[in-house]
Amino acid sequence: MKKQILKSLIVAILFSTSSVFAVADFNGRWVANSGKVSSTMAGLGGDCTKVEIYIRQTETQLITDTYNADCGLWSKKFSNRVLEIREGKVFEQHGDSLDEVGTISDTTLMTLTTSGVYQYAYNLKKTFDEVNGYGMQSYWGTKGSAGALVVEAVHKRVD
Repeated sequence: MKKQILKSLIVAILFSTSSVFAVADFNGRWVANSGKVSSTMAGLGGDCTKVEIYIRQTETQLITDTYNADCGLWSKKFSNRVLEIREGKVFEQHGDSLDEVGTISDTTLMTLTTSGVYQYAYNLKKTFDEVNGYGMQSYWGTKGSAGALVVEAVHKRVD
């Protein structure tokens, strides 16, 4: 009886720790040689020639060292965005506070932050298909009083 209880307890502990802390591995340099920008603001929609993201990730942090989208009349760059990871939740330092901004799972990172009248979304999703193997979809968007703008791309890891 004691052996059965001990086995059940070990299985429960292994299952709970593996499911709680399983997060996608987004490490690396990800490049999309095309992408799409869509906008509610006149003249800003169109194609991107390159969307590149370089990410470093540990068990407790996801750091976007570089995000660079070249989309003709519109481009977006940011760097050194540090997200803290704790049990499937994602946090970001804003001044003196550490704010919850999203979630991370074994396939997806989803964040939404607010700054003044603007909202920013930064989402990543691991993908797999028979032809191309593993990849990643990215979504960066902003919404404010002037309208909304979204950049979407499908990336391959290049390092």
